[in-house]
Amino acid sequence: MTANFRSTCLTFAVILASLGWIEGAYASPTAVSNSAIHNAPIAEPKDYAQSGWKIVTFVKGHLFQDSEENAVLVLQGTDARKIVANKVMGESRLDLNRRKLAILRRDRQGWRQIDEMISDLLPSAGSVETPCLADPFEEGGVAIDGRVLAITLQYFLSCGSYGVTTDVWKFRMEGGRLRLIGLEKTQFSRSTHDETIFSTNFLTRRQIVTISTENAEGEIRPTDRRVHRISATKYWLDSMSPKQCDLERKAKPAWC
Repeated sequence: MTANFRSTCLTFAVILASLGWIEGAYASPTAVSNSAIHNAPIAEPKDYAQSGWKIVTFVKGHLFQDSEENAVLVLQGTDARKIVANKVMGESRLDLNRRKLAILRRDRQGWRQIDEMISDLLPSAGSVETPCLADPFEEGGVAIDGRVLAITLQYFLSCGSYGVTTDVWKFRMEGGRLRLIGLEKTQFSRSTHDETIFSTNFLTRRQIVTISTENAEGEIRPTDRRVHRISATKYWLDSMSPKQCDLERKAKPAWC
């Protein structure tokens, strides 16, 4: 085998691994080139430390088709300049620091970081546009079940609205990226007790909408159920943003 042929084979293997086509390839191309990746092993995920970031919450579980355990951490920036005063209703100070995910893998030496991603889908603790909004992670969190990562966010306003929205986003690793495979969106009115649930399966391209109301006995019962087909478009956590759901946009993602 010539040196040129060996070099060509090695280059081709690296490309396949970066695309996640070789079994056991864990990191996406972004992860490989990301200088923020920390490869030094740590004893436990709670010991993870990265300058300028703190742990909001984390969960252990399996994300890949192997026996190695993983951990997903939600990290939040600690820049004091992004904690601003609020002069209107709501909290007196708003933390606008961004959040991101770090993915760890356990080996014989301990836990090592293999990937990280910043997504606009992960909200900051505070919001200038809606200062009465509680931190969506306060009643939310992350979970791993059956190699599916679930991110729960609850949108609760202490003033200006009686509505509560809870989103449960479900992602699965595919080609080294987290693909959106499901979304459970529940909209509930604290005043009327009306409830609408949007249950979307992005693998079967099916969305079920269930509308429930409160009857005379105070029970919340379904009154309407509708089924819709959605597009076959694939969505990825690292490229999703609430801005894609702006009212002025003609073409919106199916998860909006």
